[in-house]
Amino acid sequence: MAVDFPVPTLQTAFSDPLPALREAIAEYAWPSLKRHLGPDPQSILGCLQDPKITKPQPKPVPVHEPPREDDEDEEKQRRQRRHWKRRNPDWRARKAGAGPRPLVYVPTADYEVYANALVEYPVRVKLYPGMPRTVKDFDKMEPGLLALDFGAEYIVPGGRFTSMYGWDSYFIILGLLSSSEPPEPRLLKTAISMLRQQVYEIENYGALLNANRSYFLNRSQPPFLSSTLMALLPYIKNDTKLVSRATTAIVKEYDNVWKCGHRYDRATGLSRYDGHPETLCRATEIGHYAWMKGLTGNARKRAIRSDMAIQESGHDTTARLTRTDACDIATVDLNCILYRVESDLAKLHEPSRDWRALARARRETMLHLMYIPTRGAFFDYNTKTGVVDSSVLSATGVSYPLWCGMVDRDRSTVDNLVKTLMTKLAAPGGVVSNNITDNHRGFRGQWDWPAGWAPHQMLTWIALMRLNKVKEARDLASRWVSLALETFINYGCLPEKFDVVSCTSTLNLEYGNQCTGVGDFFGWTTASVEFALQHVLTDGDIAEIERNMKMVVKNH
Repeated sequence: MAVDFPVPTLQTAFSDPLPALREAIAEYAWPSLKRHLGPDPQSILGCLQDPKITKPQPKPVPVHEPPREDDEDEEKQRRQRRHWKRRNPDWRARKAGAGPRPLVYVPTADYEVYANALVEYPVRVKLYPGMPRTVKDFDKMEPGLLALDFGAEYIVPGGRFTSMYGWDSYFIILGLLSSSEPPEPRLLKTAISMLRQQVYEIENYGALLNANRSYFLNRSQPPFLSSTLMALLPYIKNDTKLVSRATTAIVKEYDNVWKCGHRYDRATGLSRYDGHPETLCRATEIGHYAWMKGLTGNARKRAIRSDMAIQESGHDTTARLTRTDACDIATVDLNCILYRVESDLAKLHEPSRDWRALARARRETMLHLMYIPTRGAFFDYNTKTGVVDSSVLSATGVSYPLWCGMVDRDRSTVDNLVKTLMTKLAAPGGVVSNNITDNHRGFRGQWDWPAGWAPHQMLTWIALMRLNKVKEARDLASRWVSLALETFINYGCLPEKFDVVSCTSTLNLEYGNQCTGVGDFFGWTTASVEFALQHVLTDGDIAEIERNMKMVVKNH
């Protein structure tokens, strides 16, 4: 959505920084990140453009219809023209003089409404053929947009994106709900729509996808749908149909994605990230697969699966998940999220099984296999070798166990984890991803030290607030918001991530940073600021941040 950045707001940032930032978020950031799939066809056309595919794409433009016969019944004529155009799909390309036309795959139930809306445009509307089961079938499938509810609205991660992303959406929704108290109605409407679209993905495509693009059909993302439902439940509890649909979708994904196939380790009962079928993804940065050169046979297949596991984890990439065995790693973060899924389904009284017993069993296994009390943290477990990787201390091994609730009743474990958090991972700008400070594993990814990311901050604050570690939560949130606000003052943006050690938005890591230009706002970073201001920081904390920022401006 094209929205002009309010330059006067940026100028105001020097005199009144925090109100200027919140105004920019409300009036510019959220509107500029919103996308629609109808009812206006132009909104769908915008989403069809794919920034992840680097080769030039034809821009969809309207074309003129064939002349109408005056003596024919108008409705009959319309039906005949529509029928002819569907039987002759290439007419659009011929009239527009374009190459391959953008493609949208639509489930059967919604095919007619999409086809009718786009009949005037050089766009291919195809029935969704189902999930490709082999590498050959997957590679043959043309890249295209996967339809959501007609009329869907959602927030994308950053301005260049056009698709709805999996785990980004949970944190973005928390930000939308934190716009005010109660939430601003338009933003609440968008948040509820995003929940509906995630349910739609599971119902029609089998999983909460990395994003709604065909080349992401073979991998999911961290399963935060139950957390999303619980966050929105106070606002939708009277919509029993939506709550029921969402609950059913959560169970479906739990069973068909995380508790079956290679993602599920039967020996331990733990789950791991993976992907199927094993194929290279079209949507990667140039050079992403260069390290695989020379690999053949099973070594290449394992490398591809491990790469898919890293991508599916959302932490793409990190040396915490090595390139050769990530597909065998039961990560702390995934299993904490699944513990939360089981706990949420118990609270929702989902009747198909004893969810509390399942959560209890997962907790006991994780404490036995992953927790090292002397280190004050949980560590990832290799299900193939039976080895715990205790060399990497990460936010996922500390903040996630605190967030999901599995250690709530053991105060000594809580205190142990919080001590590690505040002494080992708390940096000047917030929580750092992990302690991988060099390239001893062959590379260092964008989810490694010194990077700090909004999801880790938000889960940490939520955990600390719930556990009555309010002082620590406010301290860490103040560091993060101060860094975000100073970045906004200096550059007029909220980027994808920060170097929380040196307190800068410039990072010497792979991919650099996203959303660093004037008027750029990354979705979950924006959400983290809104969440901290609404739910974590006190008026006194906020006043202190503003005083400090005014000193920064004065010194500049």
